[in-house]
Formats: sequence, C-alpha cells, structure tokens
Amino acid sequence: MYSLLDSPLPVPYDVAVQSLALPICGVSVRAGFPSPADDFVVERLDIMQLLVVHPQATYFWRVKGDSMRDAGIEDGSIIAVDKAIRPKHGLIVVAIVDGECTVKYLYQRAGRIKLRA
Repeated sequence: MYSLLDSPLPVPYDVAVQSLALPICGVSVRAGFPSPADDFVVERLDIMQLLVVHPQATYFWRVKGDSMRDAGIEDGSIIAVDKAIRPKHGLIVVAIVDGECTVKYLYQRAGRIKLRA
C-alpha cells in the first residue's frame, strides 16, 4: 500500500491525444517459439481505443506492492482505472481505506463489503 502523499496523483487521459496506433500481425502466434510472421504486419490497432472506454473518467496509476500478483498486477504495473464503471462484486477496484489507495477484488455479499487480494 502507498499513501497519496507518497505518489503523484493520477493523470487524466488527455483528450487532445488523437490516437496511438500500434501494429498487429495478421496471423495468430503460438505460445512457445518465435514466429517469422513478425514481418507480416497487416493492420494497426489504436491502443487507447482498446483500453479507454470513458476518456474523461479514465486514469492510469502505477501500482506499488505485490498483493495482486495472482491477478497479474505486479509491483510497478500501470493500471487503467475507469471511474465511470460501477464497482461490482468480483471486480478489481481501487479503493480508499484509511486515507490510502489500494487495489483489491471487491466482494459484496448480504450487505457487507470486503476487499481481498
């Protein structure tokens, strides 16, 4: 966990940025060995369009700590947080606990709320 005072506040998505189009290969890749298909780029994907659904409500935060590594969120990972999405049971959320931000799974049952790593 970290304090808001120890880290910079989230920076909102800059609507002036039009897009960030990155190449995508036109063939599937097998998990294991490198593919010669790397030279056959067919189209470009806009990474912002893939990650950001609500630009005015989206922030990118750097994670400090390893309590969520089983969810694929490692120390130093950058997460996209969309404040327009309502928190629901089973989703990963950024919550403020005792004045500090934390990333955890949200559990809501029988009117009780819990945060779990």
